[in-house]
Formats: sequence, structure tokens, C-alpha cells
Amino acid sequence: MDERHTFSDLMLSDELVEHLQKIQFTCPTEVQKEVIPSIFMGKDIVACAQTGTGKTASFALPMIDLLASHRTRARMPRALILVPTRELANQVSDAFKLFSAGSKLSWATLIGGTSIVDQEKKLDRGVDVIIATPGRFLDLVERGKILLSDLKYLVIDEADRMLDMGFIPDIEKILGLLPETRQTLLFSATLPDLVQKLIKKFLVSPKQVNVTPHTATATTITQHWMKADGEGKVKAVFWLLETEKAAIQSVFIFCNRKKDVELLNTKLKNAGYKSAALHGDMHQVFRTETLQKFRDQETNIMVASDVAARGIDVEYVSHVINYDIPVNLEDYVHRIGRTGRAGKSGRAFSLVSLDQMRHLKALQAMTGQTLQEISCGPEKRTSKNSKIKSQDKMTKSGYLQKSKKPQKYDRYDSENHVSAEKVLGFGNEVPSFFKVPKPSS
Repeated sequence: MDERHTFSDLMLSDELVEHLQKIQFTCPTEVQKEVIPSIFMGKDIVACAQTGTGKTASFALPMIDLLASHRTRARMPRALILVPTRELANQVSDAFKLFSAGSKLSWATLIGGTSIVDQEKKLDRGVDVIIATPGRFLDLVERGKILLSDLKYLVIDEADRMLDMGFIPDIEKILGLLPETRQTLLFSATLPDLVQKLIKKFLVSPKQVNVTPHTATATTITQHWMKADGEGKVKAVFWLLETEKAAIQSVFIFCNRKKDVELLNTKLKNAGYKSAALHGDMHQVFRTETLQKFRDQETNIMVASDVAARGIDVEYVSHVINYDIPVNLEDYVHRIGRTGRAGKSGRAFSLVSLDQMRHLKALQAMTGQTLQEISCGPEKRTSKNSKIKSQDKMTKSGYLQKSKKPQKYDRYDSENHVSAEKVLGFGNEVPSFFKVPKPSS
């Protein structure tokens, strides 16, 4: 049994431990217990841990101590952290800001979609740590703005996601530019063959850290699935939001297609929900602003593509809805991992179309979890403002679908300013969750 119960047991400096106590960061996670001492011992590390296990702190905390004793030099960073997405880069940067408060540690976040001139100026002043996406990092290296001769520590975060996004050639190129004497730390939720080849080629006798099985889902998450096809999926989302509204704090809704992200977000906003969209085609400034509003609870529904499925830690997420089962089944773990974090309970719902039934079976086999089936059952909701009329019907197989011959109905509700048929095709009575304030005149 691991007896290391506090950060003072993990070789961190007294000053850093005292700061962690001030910010109420007192109990290390399993990955932190394994990784932090190994970093201080100079070992290369391969850590296989699912999202939400505290891996960012596991490399950020020892790095703060290790880099404290040397002076920063212009264009010569001593640590490099490579991440697959801009959002994850900003999150790692936020972690360094939180953990290093009061120290002289400096860092730069190098990502696309933001001013490269401002990034160059920061590098010219000198930084200890670079947090970067591979493309922007290589761009600045090729411009001569980064010198790598003094680099001592490399972190490759979300390595399997790097593979999914086609970054492995860039990673190999970067590794070829770095000093051979560096210490390399690789974090990945899964270890596909190409990631394992990268490990064998570039890491030296790495310590293996396995916190959870590769495909495990957090035990704090209750998982459900329900049948829905076509337009029936939209109605199922609204039904879930109404049914779960007493327990909802914030919700992630994941779609496989960006087109569905925009369409569903529009329908939710038209219905009066505080909803926002997040996907890879959005400009970085807007993506960052959108995510911050979600964190600040200015919005409480985030309709997203898988760009947001990993690495993004948002407090108060109580529910995850999978509008589709992800194409890559392993992304299911990362999607629902947005909830049930830090010991809190969460609920996940997956909408399954008839042609995705085999994917559901494969998903349950992969995770070792049996998802509980629930029924939308709108026909059972008979209250005055929540009944969904017969315009929606169940097929023989039980899938909620939109009627091929919808009732001709396009009344403008002057009290609630919702055109029910245009928005979703509900019957004569608009469900209660459709009620939104009348616009001011």
C-alpha cells in the first residue's frame, strides 16, 4: 500500500508544498505519487493514465522546483511541453500560473491563431518553459527564435491524441532537434503501436506508470444510452435537458460532425438555452473566449466536436451527452471524462442510432461497462406544457424518429417567441423547457 499521502512525501520543496496548501492542493493522486519522485530521480517516464487523473500537476510541480535554481536566458528554454491542441496548451499554462505563483518561473504559450510577433518578443526576453503545439513550435524554431542547446526536459502530453491528429512526424522531427541528454516524459491515455514505436526509439529505459486500464471509465460516472435516429436525436437532447434539469450544472454535448455542432447549438439557443459551440474551425481567440464563458458559467451547455474531448478541465460539468457514438471508440472515455472528476458524481448519456448498435456493443466490450438503456418516452409526458404530440413516433424497433408527414403547424407564440415547428417540429403544445423570455421591445 502506498503510504505517500501528502505532497511533502514526494520530494517537493517546502516552499512549494506550503504554496500548495494555501491553494488547498493537499492530496496527491496516484499518478502524481508515481511520477513526481521519478522525475526528481531523472528517469524517462511513460505514464498511461486516463483524463482527470492529475497528470498535468505530476510534471508541472517537479519542473517548478527543478528549474528554480538557474537563470533564464533569451531564446533558450530549459523545458518543452508539447500538446495536441490550443485548448490544452492554455490549460497547462493556467496550471503553471496557479502552481508557480510567487516563484520567478517564466513560460510562454506558443499556439496558432494568436500573434506570433508577441510570442517572439516573449522568447527574446527569455522563458524557462515553452508550452506549445507542434506546428507553431517548429515554425518558431525554423525562424531562429528558439535555441534548443540548453533544453533539459521534454513532456509529450496526450501522445495518442497527437497520433490521431497526424502530429507524429512533427514530434519525430522535434525529437531529432533536441539534446540527447534530456529527460523525456510521455503521457498518453492509450498506447497505440505507433506511440510505442516512438517510445522505443526516443526514450531511454522509461519507467512505466499505469494508473488505470487503458479503456477504463471513471466509477463516479453513471452511464446510459437511448435509441434515437435523425431528428429524433434533437428531440432526445431536449428531453434529456428537461428530465435532468434539477441535477444539471453544466453539460457537454459531443457531436461527430461540425455541421451537427452548429445546427444543434442554434436550435438550443433559439429555444432560450445558454448554449455555445466549440469546434476546430473556429478562430482561436473565439474558441478561448467561448471556453472561458463556459468555465465562468455564463453559458452552461457546450456543444462540441472532439477538439474539446480531451485535456480540458471545466469545473461544474455534471452531464455529458454523446449526440453520436464517437468514430474512435476510445474517445468515448475522454468525452465522458469531462464529468465525474475529482471524486464528484456525473451522468453520461449516449444517443444510439440503428446503424450504430454494433458500435454500442463494441464500446461496452471495450470499457467492460454495461450502459443502462433508458427510453425517451415523450408520449408519457402529459402535463400541459411538456407533452410532445403524436408528431413524433416510435418505429417498430423503438427508435424515436420524426414523422415523414409532419403536421402543418408554424404558429408564432407571441408570449414565448418560439416558432415551435420551425425549431424542432413539436406538436401543438410547446414543452415547458422551450419557454424563453419575451424579447424587450
